Amino acid sequence: MSGLNSTSVTDVKSSIFFYHPAGELPPLTISNLMQRYSVPFKHSIPLDWSIYYQLIDGQLKLVVNGTPLGERAIAPISIDLISMLKYHLRQNYSIKREPFFKALGLSGNERISVVDATCGMAQDSMLILSVGAIVTSYERSNILIPLILDGVERMRNGLSQEVGSERAASILERFQFCPADLFQMSSNSQVGQLERPQVIYLDPMYSSQSGRHKAQSNIRMRLLQQILAPQDDENQLLVWAQRYALKRVVVKRALRADPLGGVTPHHTHCGKSTRYDVYC
Repeated sequence: MSGLNSTSVTDVKSSIFFYHPAGELPPLTISNLMQRYSVPFKHSIPLDWSIYYQLIDGQLKLVVNGTPLGERAIAPISIDLISMLKYHLRQNYSIKREPFFKALGLSGNERISVVDATCGMAQDSMLILSVGAIVTSYERSNILIPLILDGVERMRNGLSQEVGSERAASILERFQFCPADLFQMSSNSQVGQLERPQVIYLDPMYSSQSGRHKAQSNIRMRLLQQILAPQDDENQLLVWAQRYALKRVVVKRALRADPLGGVTPHHTHCGKSTRYDVYC
């Protein structure tokens, strides 16, 4: 399979749009969301490959029309926070046994505040939220942010129907999504207005040198790696996070990858394919 053409991906990123058929008006919430992030509306789809948003089955999705990835295409990408959360709530995780929860310092006896500074598609945010932590998630990619905001809106409107109103209220009061670059905020006065969390969690997107072979063969991940903003400031973010977190910083790494920035962690918790480096 041939590799991605970085130039063509860059060109397509700059021309991303929201597609809806002529004569059909999108919901006001979606229309406002697209306008907020300066996404133009189109009634037709180019014949060559393109990336665009579309409302499908009530969810905002990122669609790849055609593909530079070879013979295989990918399904439209959406962020369904309710489905993620429901899945984790059914699992009955053992907080004392799971490497991830041990790395975060969760005990089940207190509600620890966790900032997911690079939340991506928010899978780990929902996992942390499901076991009782207070979670604030940040994402800086203007391509992912509309998908997450749509997922947050649907979660706030529909979670009570799935898990009951009392449980939903408890979950929603512990979660906040911030469409912002936390590291950029840390360089100006805005960060002084934020309450310092007990834990900062970093999940840098694995690079081609990370050794995460599974991600390299996963077309969906490879496309995301190309279209999202490169995270070339991870080392600086780690240094800042160590100063800002009250208790610890946790960094997700591939099992055999080097520590982020070459900084040796104080201790490590390992799963089957993933490692969690802890800096206290």
